[in-house]
Amino acid sequence: MELVVVAISGVQRFISESLSTADLHAGSALMAELAWAMLTVVPPSRLVLPSKLPDEQGRVPSRVVVLSDDGAGRDLAGKMAKSAQAAWEKRLARALSGKPVPKTPGFPAVQWVVAPFEDGGYAEGWSAAQAALRARKRIRGFPGYHVRPLAICTLTGRWAAEPPSDGGRSKSVAHRREALSAVGYVKFRYGRQESDRFPSTWSIATAPYRDAIIRVGEDDAEVWGAAVDLKDACERLGAAGESRLGTALRRSSTLRGLATSTEETLRWLNEVEGSWCLADSWDPAQLRRAHDLAEDPDHALCMPGREAARRLVRKAQAAGIPAPSSYLAVLAQDADHLGERLGRFPQGIDPVTWQRQVSAALDNIAGRQVDDIELSHLGRVVYAGGDDLLALVPAERVLAAAREANRLFADDHELNELLDKPSASSAIVFFHASWPLQSAIAAARELLKDAKKRSRPGLGITVLTRGGERTRVVLPWLDRSGQVPVPAITHLEDLVAATAGPLSGRLASGLEVDRDALSELSQEWLERELARRALRHGIAAGKAPAVGRLLASLCVPVPGGRDFTDCADSLLVARFVAGQARVPA
Repeated sequence: MELVVVAISGVQRFISESLSTADLHAGSALMAELAWAMLTVVPPSRLVLPSKLPDEQGRVPSRVVVLSDDGAGRDLAGKMAKSAQAAWEKRLARALSGKPVPKTPGFPAVQWVVAPFEDGGYAEGWSAAQAALRARKRIRGFPGYHVRPLAICTLTGRWAAEPPSDGGRSKSVAHRREALSAVGYVKFRYGRQESDRFPSTWSIATAPYRDAIIRVGEDDAEVWGAAVDLKDACERLGAAGESRLGTALRRSSTLRGLATSTEETLRWLNEVEGSWCLADSWDPAQLRRAHDLAEDPDHALCMPGREAARRLVRKAQAAGIPAPSSYLAVLAQDADHLGERLGRFPQGIDPVTWQRQVSAALDNIAGRQVDDIELSHLGRVVYAGGDDLLALVPAERVLAAAREANRLFADDHELNELLDKPSASSAIVFFHASWPLQSAIAAARELLKDAKKRSRPGLGITVLTRGGERTRVVLPWLDRSGQVPVPAITHLEDLVAATAGPLSGRLASGLEVDRDALSELSQEWLERELARRALRHGIAAGKAPAVGRLLASLCVPVPGGRDFTDCADSLLVARFVAGQARVPA
């Protein structure tokens, strides 16, 4: 027998090369489509990872492990690579609509290795294949090709932009300032024309606000009437504005977990682009920039919309609904040492069967994670493989979403039967809805690496405001100071509730200044000192002791050093989340 490993290289990079959520979704979907194409030429009985064709194409792993007969591995791997290439060329031809199809050297990059195994069995073949694949990754193919000096693709930043053959293609599908390569054009088109629309950053950020209004429904006439006025203002602007603006107003991008209604206005609020719910979005100059219009929209049409958005916020707040947030978060999760664990075959069980069982368990976990994030927390998953996860979640919901996603992985009964104490590290990056999406995704990937260096499992959280990084904290996922380990993210959730209301910002700065002195205190005296400071800076007397304990639990030693991570940054994170959720004091 031979073990064949085929992998699509550069998946995360391709996905992260995104200027919008539509690009982000398209990158993930296109990679899954190519991986699916590889699987179609493999007999189902020879699949190992994944153990079977997934129920959903979006959950196909980019690395596939299959079995082949002796001497047939090279041929099978070649067929899998050609199938992925053919699927890409078909997608490319469809996107370019009959125009000359250019070459896309270096994409897709499919790498494969074949490892025979006999007396040593599957375990020996697995080790040989992993070693060969690590070596293969260090080799890059550079097919020769010639292009005239052209602009670089504004979406991918890697390939030369393709000049529009008809002189107008780019203007019809992209901003006038964009120049797209063939790869970038496929991604751009897929995300906007050939798939379900992926909600924008604004739609995800405002989801809790819109959800609460829809749930109130027509029971509150004031809130409902304000929503009617906003809908009317959008329709008038869409009817009188440029076609690009009208298209943006007509497009729908629903979230699975958002409340639904049969009433016309509330159904519209479920589907509308979330930015229209914020008064600042109605500024004529901003609308021109955001939608690449030839000129500012009519001021007389924009002002009623701005006032309607403000009125809806006021009426919603009167009904106990917090104002909409302009922030959301990237949630990234990755299993710890899973590659190594897959090579530690247990005694008494066929290794192929065992790996197939692990694959099936991960697929089940991925499905539950997607449902929880999208139905319970109003987020949207970009990809989920069980062992890895990338999602966009409203700022006020992401701590709970991250905690539950991690629990679904680490506490899964089936996976724990197969692996010894599986764990996953997580990263959360808060960012403004107008912040460059590509930068937020890149920050999440780097933060996840730092979280894994800090501890496995680890937790990293960064707050990016419009002025740049506001705060950053990296902690072990578990607080093991008590008798029962507690997720550090639970402490942060408790701190969000405890610090809601009037709290002086000087508390965090004082903790940071006195970091060295605080590190010398025993746990008991640290709790007392932190409680005293919390009381002094605005925490209610009844809450101060609990806040002191929470802050002390977030002060942890740094491995290999005498220093410690203080709680100042954790406090800033908690205050930020409380501010986005408008948590009542």
